[in-house]
Amino acid sequence: MYYNKPYGDGSNFAFGANISNIGNKISYTSTGPSYFLPANLKLGVANTWQLDELSKFTVAFDVNKLLVPTPPL
Repeated sequence: MYYNKPYGDGSNFAFGANISNIGNKISYTSTGPSYFLPANLKLGVANTWQLDELSKFTVAFDVNKLLVPTPPL
């Protein structure tokens, strides 16, 4: 998902979300163990300000979260 909203005179606000690598467990051999795909959730936000005709300033922040169980130690 991605959302982009211009405002003011050349300024811009944007945010997005992404879930990747969704699926079943995989196994590399028919008798070996099965492993989770490394499903990942990503969220981000950014704001851009138009300073003058030639300059822009952008601040961005994003976070990532692994969505698979951690194996026990």
